[in-house]
Amino acid sequence: MVVDQLGPSVQARLVAQVREHWRHAPPARPHAVGGRAMHVKVSSAGRLAWWGDGKAYRYLRRQPGGAPLPPIPEFWVELWHRYTERDEPPDTALVNWYPADDPAASIGFHADRTEHDLTLPILTLNLGRARWAVRRQEGAPVSRCTLEPGAVVLLDGPTRLLEHSIERLVDYEDQLELGTAPPPAHPFVPYPSPLPNGRSRISITLRIAGDPAQALRVPGPGARITSPAEVPLSWDALESLSAEVARRFRPRS
Repeated sequence: MVVDQLGPSVQARLVAQVREHWRHAPPARPHAVGGRAMHVKVSSAGRLAWWGDGKAYRYLRRQPGGAPLPPIPEFWVELWHRYTERDEPPDTALVNWYPADDPAASIGFHADRTEHDLTLPILTLNLGRARWAVRRQEGAPVSRCTLEPGAVVLLDGPTRLLEHSIERLVDYEDQLELGTAPPPAHPFVPYPSPLPNGRSRISITLRIAGDPAQALRVPGPGARITSPAEVPLSWDALESLSAEVARRFRPRS
């Protein structure tokens, strides 16, 4: 699932592009189904914007406030083609902002099911450092790791519908100072965070949401989604898949 790691110069370029994007689409705080405000701020680029209004999760054709959506930066689209190996470009980029001043900055276990075709991949570019957790389904074993700055995460094929979460932000610099930081797990490189003080996280998530954009209630009987065939995948098989990804891993400068 973690297929690469972008070097510091590429991360700095992405952060600059996110800041420019925010000039046209300021991040806002969505609400989970039930009305609770999430501990993450989001904005979108492309043809569709992901949003949660407390009643449903849906894709909008404009920003939540009604403004037009800015285009997806060409460099993000290039990275999409590189890692998904698909000719069709993404139609939306979701930029998540986990602010350092929110001690509860996180997002709970979820599987991305708001898209029209659930067989299509989701690519995430990680900026900052966070504790990431993955599981097959509720009640299944949980795998955790620290996503280092620049990690490239691809959910595709048998991993597409895995539940995942960001449990908390990690301040590696403070851990080093206190002598409590674990050694970085292969194959990550402990690059410095490209964000101020290393105390926040940005993720750029590229996907093909599809048309028409349908609201998906949680739970939602009759939601119009295309479910892929279930792929038998034991926990041992998932570990083997992760090991294969690690063998293919090559950091990029």
